[in-house]
Amino acid sequence: MQIGIGNCGGLVASNVFITSQAPKFPVGYGVSLGMLLMCGTSCTVFFFGLIAENKKRNAGGRDYRYQEGEDQLNNMGDDHPEFRFNT
Repeated sequence: MQIGIGNCGGLVASNVFITSQAPKFPVGYGVSLGMLLMCGTSCTVFFFGLIAENKKRNAGGRDYRYQEGEDQLNNMGDDHPEFRFNT
C-alpha cells in the first residue's frame, strides 16, 4: 500500500510543477513543503498516540482482552494486551 501511494507522487508532481513557473516553481515547492509538514505532523501525532496506548496497556486498560479464548489470544499480534510499541 505504501509503494502504491508513494507512486502517486509522480502524478501529483507532474501537475504541480508547472513549466510556465520555471525556474522557481512556487506552486510545486509549496505543495511539497505542505506535504512535508503534513507528514511531520502526522508522525508526531502517531508517536504520542503510541505512547498513550502503551500507558493505557501498562495501567491495564486492555486487560479485558484476556477474556478471549487462549487460541485467539495467541493469534492477536499487536492487539495482545502484553504487546508494547517501541517508541
